This record gives sequence, structure tokens and C-alpha cells, in this order.
Amino acid sequence: IGDVALAALYASSTALLMPSIGEGFGLPALESLVAGTPVVFGRRGALPDLVGEWGWGVDPFDDDSVAAGIESAISEPIEVPLAVRQGLLAAHRWDDVACRVVTAIEEVL
Repeated sequence: IGDVALAALYASSTALLMPSIGEGFGLPALESLVAGTPVVFGRRGALPDLVGEWGWGVDPFDDDSVAAGIESAISEPIEVPLAVRQGLLAAHRWDDVACRVVTAIEEVL
């Protein structure tokens, strides 16, 4: 689907379910948070640092833990504040990220 439709899906959802076991960064989680939608996430990789208190961390290897995270998302909704959404968006602008990656690569070379 296109970017506009994807953003609308994120924004109209109760939560994003992302119980990953090996996420490098978590772009879907970032997109969801920027849209104002919290995340049920696997407590692995970068997701706990990225999502923080704006979601529910689960053990992706434990079905009961994932189910409890989904249940919490439904029964105890979290509102991602506009300031958090704007901060995440500002911190992860593609132009800035690309510049930081190039700088990091140049430092290694």
C-alpha cells in the first residue's frame, strides 16, 4: 500500500503488534508512534529503547505474554503525546539519518 494509506492504518489502529525476536531498528514501530499509535513489541533489539513507555513490552517466545500485551493494548490504551510524536519525527528525519550514517562510515574508513 502507499504511504498515505499506511499512515491512515497506523493512525486508526489501537496498537501495532510487533513481537519481533531480532529487530535491528524497528521502522514500523517508529512509523506507528509518529502516527500516534502505541506498540506491543518484543523486548529484543532496539525496540525497548525506541518504544519506551509508549507501548507494552512482551516476551516474543511466550504466547501468554504476547496475548497479555494485546489485552493491555485493548483494555489500557496509551495515548502517544503530540510532543513525543514530533520529537521522534524530528530525531529520525531521513536527511539527518543519512548524514549521520555517511559520517559514521567516513569515520570508520
